[in-house]
Amino acid sequence: MNIFFPFKSLRSGLLTTYLVLIAVSLGLLAWRVGASLDASRFSETKRDQEGRAILAAGVAGDWMVNYRDQKMDHTQLWDETLTLAREINQSIALFDSQGRLLLDTEHPTEPIGLDESTLPEVNAALQGQSTTIVRYDDDDHGDAMFSVSPIRFGRDFIGVLRLELRMSLVEQTSFQFWVRIIGATLLAALVTIIVSLLFARALTDPLARISRAANAMANGDLKQRLQVNGPIEYQRLSNSFNFMAERISRVMDDQRAFVANAAHELRTPLTTIRLRAEALSEGAKDEPEVATQFLSDISNETERLSRLVDQLLSLSRLESGLVEPRRVPLALNTLAKQVIHDYAMRAQEARLVLRLNAPESLPVVNADADQMRQVMINLISNSIKFTRAGGTITVEMAARKQAHSSENLPAGNWVVTTVCDSGEGIPAEDLPHIFERFYRSDKARARDTGGAGLGLAIVKSIIDTHAGYVWATSERGKGSRIAFALPQTQPKDLS
Repeated sequence: MNIFFPFKSLRSGLLTTYLVLIAVSLGLLAWRVGASLDASRFSETKRDQEGRAILAAGVAGDWMVNYRDQKMDHTQLWDETLTLAREINQSIALFDSQGRLLLDTEHPTEPIGLDESTLPEVNAALQGQSTTIVRYDDDDHGDAMFSVSPIRFGRDFIGVLRLELRMSLVEQTSFQFWVRIIGATLLAALVTIIVSLLFARALTDPLARISRAANAMANGDLKQRLQVNGPIEYQRLSNSFNFMAERISRVMDDQRAFVANAAHELRTPLTTIRLRAEALSEGAKDEPEVATQFLSDISNETERLSRLVDQLLSLSRLESGLVEPRRVPLALNTLAKQVIHDYAMRAQEARLVLRLNAPESLPVVNADADQMRQVMINLISNSIKFTRAGGTITVEMAARKQAHSSENLPAGNWVVTTVCDSGEGIPAEDLPHIFERFYRSDKARARDTGGAGLGLAIVKSIIDTHAGYVWATSERGKGSRIAFALPQTQPKDLS
């Protein structure tokens, strides 16, 4: 399944995603908070204006009584009202108890006695309400906020006081408020963008380092290793990369060693064949005894070369996974009897005793019969080669229930096969290497017997493909014990 990713790099994708989310989130947050605060400020302004109107009406009550009782003329009333308007920095309009205009500090040319009782705010005050109304003002050609309060003296209603506040001033305050909101939002966005950029870089830099290291390895630099600090996922990824790099390096080293060793092993018989053929062509064929010996040498080296090539091909197929084991329930004790029977003559010729020590009721294993036969042939023939005349080779088989893991075998139910011989034994320094390809502890003798050091390597490869274990123990002068263990077949594996 292909997943569409619209960005060229992970960093740009992460950064763009962060920016979009930040912009949307901060935009919605700023709009919601700003709108809520703006509405709250507007309501607060209305309440403040109503409070001012009520307080101003209380101050103007004495003037209105004096003006009604003709103790104060209109000029004096104007002066007192204008002084108050300047103190509270707002225009004031006074109306009598019928809603007729007495004065308006905002519009001093308005005619006295003009009936404005139909104006909504004046009409509400005439009914005894203190309120605030926003409406269009014909005189100022714009919206204004009008706050009114009845003027009382004792229990008598004697007039109306109105405060006027242009909405342009309210909107200017609101604009300044929104400027601060937007400024704070942009500052928060800038800080968030910087943090997001650093975070995206922290996330993608380790991946970029891994990518560069992988490209370097692809170009042949197998020494690449990573040390990544950060999230545990990146540390695991770098550890996996290092493990892979180590495995690749080992595989390449093994390949180079394999090619070099194979070339060396192939060169020896080819050189012998070439030298013998040259000698025959130069006249050795005219000497019957020499010619017979040389032809025998050529035949032996050809057979050795064929055997070596077969072993190399077999090992290569096993290690590459091209040969899939045909696993069937297999009785190893029956198979061992067949192999020992086949090698009895060869053991007799070498004056060796070859015997089997296995119970008849040995549990079966799930294994490839041909490959298991190859394992036993390699182990038995190897013991025959390196055991002196008069010695003994014993194939021991037993079922083992391993309760706890040991050095050579983990816990479980196993069938263990051990090939024991009374040969010279394997030096302690060679014991850890005997399952390596082309490794021979006694190189001179191994070459004389035709061994290339591949038999035990093939054994290990076969046992590994069967999820088994193989190991060796030896004591110099007392012989060797090479054992392999395969898991016992469970009843469900037989169905």
